[in-house]
Amino acid sequence: MPRSRRLPPPIDAADIDVAARTYLTRYFTSRAHLRRLLMRRVDKSIAANGGDRTALAASVDATLDHLVEVGALNDEVYARDKVRSLVRRGVSEAVVHQRLASRGLGGDRVRAGLEAVRESGADPAMSAVCAFVRRRRLGPYRIDADVRVAQRARDLAALGRAGFSYAIARRALDMETVEEVESLLLR
Repeated sequence: MPRSRRLPPPIDAADIDVAARTYLTRYFTSRAHLRRLLMRRVDKSIAANGGDRTALAASVDATLDHLVEVGALNDEVYARDKVRSLVRRGVSEAVVHQRLASRGLGGDRVRAGLEAVRESGADPAMSAVCAFVRRRRLGPYRIDADVRVAQRARDLAALGRAGFSYAIARRALDMETVEEVESLLLR
């Protein structure tokens, strides 16, 4: 027996405002991403109940403008924090650019986030590759030196697939001790 799906209720400007604020209480996000989520909700409501898409889109934009004014939505802070988090987790700069572009953040904001990491005294590329090496137990984290040498090509390939340049990957795998890697991690 097929399940009946509940249709979304009609949506208005107040509902859009509540939805945006509710989302922001749980997640920190970019303006473009929140707009995409709200417009998806608007489109579902219009498909089920009808309505004026342009008027609701204007309500979405007005809500977002207000949230930017009061400081609840800030793309610069979001980009900086997200870049720092991704680098700390071992994500390469190329993948950082891709992920933040999918959230609607341009290259300038991503570069500003990477520059903020550099200002903290860390090289984002080396910090990220060291975090990746530690998480995947590559290079210096391999206990047996013979295994380490035998697996070097596979380790380089894994780092390449993760978006790290050959030079950065080689520098990370050429480190002799775990302490060297740990000293380069972003704190």
